[in-house]
Amino acid sequence: MEIIIDEEFSELIPDLTDDEYKGLEESIKSEGCRDALVVWGNILIDGHNRYKICNKNKIDFKTIKKEFKDRFEAKEWIIKNQKNRRNLTTEQKYILIAKLSELYENPTGADHKSKEYQDLVSKSGFKDVIEKTSEVFGVSKSVVDAARKYAKIIEENPELKESSKKGEKKNVSVVINDFKKKK
Repeated sequence: MEIIIDEEFSELIPDLTDDEYKGLEESIKSEGCRDALVVWGNILIDGHNRYKICNKNKIDFKTIKKEFKDRFEAKEWIIKNQKNRRNLTTEQKYILIAKLSELYENPTGADHKSKEYQDLVSKSGFKDVIEKTSEVFGVSKSVVDAARKYAKIIEENPELKESSKKGEKKNVSVVINDFKKKK
């Protein structure tokens, strides 16, 4: 089976630090790829780093097929899976919170006629998005709001974005307050 990498899906996954990637590569080289990659049809949903390492080193891997109604449901699964998967930094967790909130706010690929979508984006709209995101992550609505602000600042500042991708720790409150001072 030819596996397709969907950039929109892969961008939802926090990058590994160089050390994490090297550790994963060493583990796969010595023990093989123990965890199956998750695919939707032939689109890779989970296991991007393992896939890259296995291809580079010509190591066999298994796949598990997962079914989704649409791209919205696939993206939601990816984010929820990542939030439970590894030891995320606070910064990475905030980025995931913001991505899920954004997905709920702008659910491209969703079946806009589905009851779940209609309930999510009801008359109170944005409030439901914040509430749903806070429920999924088990955080307060103020944390979701801070995560959205933090993600926007990171996205608009290439230097911060690059350090965030590397998993460098940045105090979320400090980043937000520094940005407010500069405005």
